[in-house]
Amino acid sequence: MISSNRHRFLPRIVFPEYAHVPGLTVHPKKKGGHSEFIDDPEPEILNPMKPYSSDEFLYAIDLFNYGYYWESHVWWEGLWHACGRRGVMADFLKALIKLGAAGVKAKAKEEKGVIIHTHRAQELFDSLLKRDVSYYAGFEIADLFNYSKDIEINANRYCKKSKPNESVFDKFLIPDKP
Repeated sequence: MISSNRHRFLPRIVFPEYAHVPGLTVHPKKKGGHSEFIDDPEPEILNPMKPYSSDEFLYAIDLFNYGYYWESHVWWEGLWHACGRRGVMADFLKALIKLGAAGVKAKAKEEKGVIIHTHRAQELFDSLLKRDVSYYAGFEIADLFNYSKDIEINANRYCKKSKPNESVFDKFLIPDKP
């Protein structure tokens, strides 16, 4: 579901010391970056029937909901690689990756980038709907499509809200409990 309320799914995992924004912060993998000595995640394939069984998926959602967009992208990308980067799961994860990229662009105050990434997310969500995938990994695909459309429409406002280590979006991703 898309909600105006949020909570941590995995509070035991600490957030990075800062939310990376290219050009504004040290790249996390570079010297002095928050993930300089941390390997990228190599998760198991997400089970879309049991999204709460994937710490990597839930942590990516936590990161996204709390404004760590670049970092959420890294975690979702690990899941995307694990599933082979093709098919329904890959398109679902790639759309979430694009939402994370839109958040990065909003923090960098790049309205055009927000629009480009949310538009691509909409295309991916729409492709799922056209394949009769209406619900996936705890989310109504139509809700995610509309959420990405809202971000696109309000890109200018979201770019103005940008603050370090905070969400710029008004609503949050909350997968349904099984």
